[in-house]
Amino acid sequence: MGPTSSRTTPHGLELALEVARIYHHHAIYLRDSDRYRPASLNAASKLFGRLQSFREENPKDRTVKNAWWLWRERIAMLYAANSIQVGKNRTMLNYMRGRMLLVEPENIRDIAARAAWFQSSVLSKAYQAEGMFPPSFAVVAEEIPLKPFGDDERRYIDNAFDVKLPAS
Repeated sequence: MGPTSSRTTPHGLELALEVARIYHHHAIYLRDSDRYRPASLNAASKLFGRLQSFREENPKDRTVKNAWWLWRERIAMLYAANSIQVGKNRTMLNYMRGRMLLVEPENIRDIAARAAWFQSSVLSKAYQAEGMFPPSFAVVAEEIPLKPFGDDERRYIDNAFDVKLPAS
């Protein structure tokens, strides 16, 4: 589960976390079903060549989909952990890699609360989510702040789900 040695090959977890971020954006900004298609892995996987953090690597659709399928059952917890800052440039997910026993109990509660929110507010609304995820966590949900996309990226994502435009 460690990082790749080369930045030109994104780690599968990075790809799955970015799909989760696209779904998160969709759940917040693209809820109008008269205007936007439901979130789908197919549409999300086609966006990577246009996203700033993956433009250079431009992973193939199949690579993105495989990464999502590999991590999908854990993605709510991983996305939640990735949303909690524990230092200037580190998230709880970075910290936890290889050190799960050192994570403080309050951080585990925070991760579980954010994962519960992500599962109920984002993944449950995704087109391909039905039956893919374990039952919701027994904690009080806490919303995850969305790490915003740039203006161009947001336009690409919005257009990918716009019902008035042909699906790619």
